[in-house]
Amino acid sequence: GKSHDFIEKISACAIGAVVIMIGVVCYYYFHEYRHHDVEWSKFNDNSQQLLSALGTISFAFVQHDQTFLVYKTLYNNTLTRYTILAGWALAIQGVLCIAIGTFGYLSFGNKTEDDVLQNYDIDDILVVAIRIMYTLTMAFIFPTAFYVVRHIAWALLHANSENEDDTFAKQPTCKRIPFTLLCWAFFLALALFIDDLGFVMSLSGLICALIIAFILPCACNIKCSPHPWFFWNAPSGKKCEAALDIIPSILLIIFGTAAGVVGTVQLFMAQF
Repeated sequence: GKSHDFIEKISACAIGAVVIMIGVVCYYYFHEYRHHDVEWSKFNDNSQQLLSALGTISFAFVQHDQTFLVYKTLYNNTLTRYTILAGWALAIQGVLCIAIGTFGYLSFGNKTEDDVLQNYDIDDILVVAIRIMYTLTMAFIFPTAFYVVRHIAWALLHANSENEDDTFAKQPTCKRIPFTLLCWAFFLALALFIDDLGFVMSLSGLICALIIAFILPCACNIKCSPHPWFFWNAPSGKKCEAALDIIPSILLIIFGTAAGVVGTVQLFMAQF
């Protein structure tokens, strides 16, 4: 529907659930695990997994698919207000990730699981309650991502259509319902047969998030830049300006591509 009030409320609940979960992790560290001796990993022991970890980080911070949805539902949606919102969102997300990563690792060392909640006693009532709450919020927040995926999948399947009105939103109900169920069944099958959340997040980050975060924005910048790709061919007096505009984009594209390929290979080698 056109109203996203329900999705916004569920998203707020999801943020609250994450904050409570981090609070529980910090609580257990200060009241129990800070006095335990844990085994720390050396840098050389995990250096081969750095790029695969970059995929997980990219997965956590890349939210480009929600950009237009958030912007269109933002009250008094100006570019300035959206920039402020995005800046605060990334800052809060960074603080939350650092908090749970730090206190989770301080509690369990190199035995920390991809899902830190799996490190705690399965019979712990507080942890069980957090798992239930987090699961419910993730289930309800799924529509925000599915809403975008459904439209993109339809657009990809009808990419050769010359009709500009051939969008998912303008399709009759008899087409929208079967297509929605098909997409939902696909994701359900993945959830049923893949139980390693860390592997899924890392793989998605390496293949998709790195492209969205490093490659596509830089490619768009080069495409829209008034300077030539070969910046040394820029007019006299503008070569330095052209270099500062083009070189960083090229370097980030190379980094994103190399990190995605090497990280994916390392991830599969470590998994299998």
